[in-house]
Amino acid sequence: MKRAELEKLFEVNGLMNYRFRTVDDLLLVGIDYKKVKGYDALTDEHRTAYEVFLVKFLNGIGMDSKAQLVLKSINFVEDIDYLAKKKDENGDYFQSLKRTIKSVDKNGVKKILHTYKWNANEKKLKVDKEEVERYLRFEYKHYKRAEWLHIMKNGTQWY
Repeated sequence: MKRAELEKLFEVNGLMNYRFRTVDDLLLVGIDYKKVKGYDALTDEHRTAYEVFLVKFLNGIGMDSKAQLVLKSINFVEDIDYLAKKKDENGDYFQSLKRTIKSVDKNGVKKILHTYKWNANEKKLKVDKEEVERYLRFEYKHYKRAEWLHIMKNGTQWY
């Protein structure tokens, strides 16, 4: 969408300061946040956090960015980092061998979204420790580039 078209949608719907008040305002300008992949699998609590986040996030970016942003997915995920213990002259440390990100739906069903492998040349290393983190993962395209954000604090913080 072009910036001028988006600005017109804001104006026609009484959003003269070009800011969203609620998720209902998103629908007025053609952003159907409920049709994003994964939305139906979220718990009510996670949906609320996503909605709070989306209003804050979109209000925090400029009109050109809003016009170029495409919502792709929202998932509650379990992010597992598989670590191997190693030693060097400075002592022991853990090295990441692999990371798996699984979506977890409202019924607890898990599905692998992404798997990343590092250090393929160190196949003899075994996993000594797993670190697990759970969060909302928002994926989107911005100027045709795939990006994602880690949402926390009931939708009020992200990185």
